[in-house]
Amino acid sequence: MIERFTYDDYLNRIVYENVEREDYPEPTPGVEDQIQAKTIELNDLLNQRVPRPPTKTEYLTLIASLRADIASLNTQNTQIAADNVAARKAVDDAYIVAIAEAKEDADYQWSAVRAYRTKLLADCDWTQVADSNCAEDWVAYRQSLRDAPNNNETPAAALAAINNLTMPTN
Repeated sequence: MIERFTYDDYLNRIVYENVEREDYPEPTPGVEDQIQAKTIELNDLLNQRVPRPPTKTEYLTLIASLRADIASLNTQNTQIAADNVAARKAVDDAYIVAIAEAKEDADYQWSAVRAYRTKLLADCDWTQVADSNCAEDWVAYRQSLRDAPNNNETPAAALAAINNLTMPTN
């Protein structure tokens, strides 16, 4: 079975092989350890595993303070996580832009046209063995494939010329 790769398949392969992706930045560490420490401190206080402050007001103030600290740390941790995601997304977005720009590069397009043309030639190499008894149509078709990049000024025109060729049926 002949695999049917398209021009776009070759262009994608060439571009992805040549465009470098920037490394992701080191993520900023979260504050999970601080959250855990404050949570343990609060639980110890609530479960009377540590001495209570001498007055009820001090006790309630300490509980409120620990809860506020935990809430603040959770907010901070959420922001750190969002910033880490945004930093990775910025790298991904830059890579997507670089890929799109590379696909517009004529050199890459010409390389893809030639690779596609070479695959089409390889698909019909069997017609060139001595005992194939294939018609002259194949010789003309193969020559047209070879000539397409040289006889056209743009990769798009060469690709159109290749795609407009009709593969012989005999």
